[in-house]
Amino acid sequence: NAPRKIFVGGAVNAPGAFELPGKIGLLEAIIMAGDFSSDSSDRELMLIRRTEGGEVLTSVINFQNGLVDNALAEWGDLQPFDIIYVSPKRITGQHRSFRDRIDGILPIEFAIFFGIS
Repeated sequence: NAPRKIFVGGAVNAPGAFELPGKIGLLEAIIMAGDFSSDSSDRELMLIRRTEGGEVLTSVINFQNGLVDNALAEWGDLQPFDIIYVSPKRITGQHRSFRDRIDGILPIEFAIFFGIS
């Protein structure tokens, strides 16, 4: 039985794949990846999740605002194979440059894209 992993990349100090130790949230995943790096001053990230039906859900999250935003709770605990990508620069309202940065590095296509701020 393969370990259940999550993936954390971008502007963190130790990006990589991490075994999901149980019920954890975004903060714990960022800590597992060595915390935010010095070039992630805006603390914006993307959470990418594939549903059981194969649909890919993505959300751009302002992590500092998200800690008190009830909309973030809709995602619940992290699930196996969730991907957290911390942006090294501020994400604009257009999201295009952010998506361009990760196009080609992730083996998935985006189905839904919405923001929480």
